[in-house]
Amino acid sequence: MLEIVFSDSACGSLKVAQHYGEGEYQDGCIGVIVSHADGSKPTKEEVEAARRKAKEKARLAWESATPLGGNTADIYGFNLVLSIGDISENQPGIKRKQTLEHLYSVFPNDEGHQAAQKMFKRIKKDLKTVQERAAVGESLRIWYSNQPDEMNLQGEWLCAIDNSYGTDLINK
Repeated sequence: MLEIVFSDSACGSLKVAQHYGEGEYQDGCIGVIVSHADGSKPTKEEVEAARRKAKEKARLAWESATPLGGNTADIYGFNLVLSIGDISENQPGIKRKQTLEHLYSVFPNDEGHQAAQKMFKRIKKDLKTVQERAAVGESLRIWYSNQPDEMNLQGEWLCAIDNSYGTDLINK
């Protein structure tokens, strides 16, 4: 099954969820913040106790988790930021590319422009792959939240793509 999400955060979270809880818990680095209402500095013992408690909580969460399963290669993230800019195109086109380039223009030395181009190229490639796989009968699951980019605009965009390519992506 193909998994479709509309943000980088959701994409990464879903990839983690597929395997979260598999195998033995691997201890890792955990940071904690300890503060007092009166502004006094916490003792080393308080910080260490908070760290131990956080590590135990992480271990218990891992051990009680049920992995979602699946293949991370089947997760496609389309972070097109459709809540900003012109959304009149029925597929990612020059207007969307220009909007992404404008959003990323705050980065120095043309880094933002390059990042936007790389992102846009990946989205176009992934969209083509999803369309090809859906056309041969693979199922889709679309994940969304109540965020504007995910709920309204991305869903409408995906439906427009569905109709323009003659595939039945939404009803699979």
